[in-house]
Amino acid sequence: MNQAINPNRSPASSILVWLPFLTVTGITCYWSFHAPEPLPGFVRFALYSLAAASALSIRYAAGMTGSAGGGETGCVFTDRETLWMLYMFTVSGFLVRMLWLESVPSGCWLDEAHHGLDAVRMLESRDWPVFFPANTGREPIHIWMVAVSVEWLGRTITALRLPSVLAGTLLIPAVFFAAKHLAGRDAALIAAGFTAFARWHVTFSRISFRSILVPLVTALFTGVVAAHWKSRPRTCAVSAGLILGLGFYTAIPFRIFPVAALALLWLKRKEHAFAKTLQSWILVWMAASCIAAPLGVYFFHHPDMMTARIQTTSLLNDISLENIKTILINLMQLMESFHYRGDEILRHNLCAHPMTDPLTGTFLIIGLACINFRNGTGKFLPLWLIISLIPAAVSVTWTGPHALRSIGAISPLTILAGTGFLQILKTFPAKRTRRVLVMTVIGFVSVWNLVLYFGFYNRMVSSAGVADDAVWGFNTRETRLAQWINSRKDDLPEIWLSPQLYLHPTLQFLKDPDLVSNLIRTPGFERTDGDPCLCILDYNPRNIFWLRNSDLKRFFDFWIYHEAIDAEAIDNAIRTCYIERTGLIGTGDNLIHFSLTENFPGITPDRVAGFELWHIPGSGPGRTSRP
Repeated sequence: MNQAINPNRSPASSILVWLPFLTVTGITCYWSFHAPEPLPGFVRFALYSLAAASALSIRYAAGMTGSAGGGETGCVFTDRETLWMLYMFTVSGFLVRMLWLESVPSGCWLDEAHHGLDAVRMLESRDWPVFFPANTGREPIHIWMVAVSVEWLGRTITALRLPSVLAGTLLIPAVFFAAKHLAGRDAALIAAGFTAFARWHVTFSRISFRSILVPLVTALFTGVVAAHWKSRPRTCAVSAGLILGLGFYTAIPFRIFPVAALALLWLKRKEHAFAKTLQSWILVWMAASCIAAPLGVYFFHHPDMMTARIQTTSLLNDISLENIKTILINLMQLMESFHYRGDEILRHNLCAHPMTDPLTGTFLIIGLACINFRNGTGKFLPLWLIISLIPAAVSVTWTGPHALRSIGAISPLTILAGTGFLQILKTFPAKRTRRVLVMTVIGFVSVWNLVLYFGFYNRMVSSAGVADDAVWGFNTRETRLAQWINSRKDDLPEIWLSPQLYLHPTLQFLKDPDLVSNLIRTPGFERTDGDPCLCILDYNPRNIFWLRNSDLKRFFDFWIYHEAIDAEAIDNAIRTCYIERTGLIGTGDNLIHFSLTENFPGITPDRVAGFELWHIPGSGPGRTSRP
């Protein structure tokens, strides 16, 4: 049992205990905003050593044997206050994930659009498959949710992302539920607050990726087993099995979680006699097997689809000493990504910024150092964290730690951070002081993460160049083009798009489906005199060369290069075409005029005989559809 806190300890002595912790937090804060390069190895080692020393001193000062898995010692909040604060965290978390969903992040990534196109096909055919083989295979639950959302809200970015918002919001009470029975009520409430504003989780709660369901399902399973395994073993076993089976329909990172599930069930084995424990274990796996059976049947008939994605990304495809070394390095980098250098993919993170804020990251170290390993559930938390990182550790990566594949680590991370902060609270005997500290810390965490996400991160995504936007960003330019086409559908000029641009999933999903489109090959173009005629090219420069040196160059009033796509540029070009017939190629906001009669040596019209363009015919008054 935890020892009672010394009521005679003065606040001054508690602050002295805090000094190593404050030093670690200060260094982390400074480095997060000012250091362009990763911390040197010796600095990182010194920082972690200081954090561990801080954790041990706080543990000693609190006069306890560890909080994770232990009992409560002088609860900070009453039951009523805890429920109200959990409600406020959940509502705040929903608003953080829902506000400005259509425009932040700006653009709609092609993987999001693929989910939308699959949802549209499902709604048209009324066929709900258990697996989607396209795009190296995808699990179905998230796409089913997107289909319901699209049916309700139409083909919009909000419809794509609403399921992620809901999954992200539900994780807040799910983390509280799991943490309450692993680390105590106060630690659970703090963990819920950290989850509500965690920038890592907020980022993926505002993107339509199916992996957002992984931390929710794992937290629910853990909470059910931790809460009811002893009191209602059969009901708990069936419920946990149903959740476990459902998890296989979420995303590939979940496939490693049954290892953590086995570990948790093993740690719970002493709560019942052997016969009852064995019976409960059998019920868990029977229920999980029943739910996962349709997916198993699909993989039995299509075994290649089970590992299609893994074959392209996993280091385990070739077991060698070099790959094992790489996996260990990846695991170390993933652990360090919480504190000093995170995912470098713009779509996942802010420019290699640490995946946690300075306070949560430091509390995580303290929580790990103060784990009570004599308690079964205390052992489970660090094990759960490490197992959740394995999908990213065994993956091939060119950009450092992969935040999406390790997303399952969010739940154990925030719970451990909650236990670490609770250790610090217990160095202060006054309950009022503890309450003020809780609200201050969670207030700092919320402001820090929201400023970074809605301020720095949003500006970086919006200002990304063409190459970064197309590979690491959100396909902002294709999104703007689709939105412009939809806004002008009642007065649409003749639009011709290069195939690479028209067939882009983002444009296909967001474009109004009532605008019928045709693929036109040269020769055979037709147009109505007097109608403005646009040719919009993607960022492939070959298209520019083809059109500038063929007979097609006289067909269009003007061209717009992919990089200049936005509503204002297109509208200005339409007005310009009535004054002089000219071509426009743009880079950024600067439009450069050039003569259509200009030629490049060595390129002749017969070399573009097979060039194709997609045509979106005007639908306003006097418009005529093209064959």
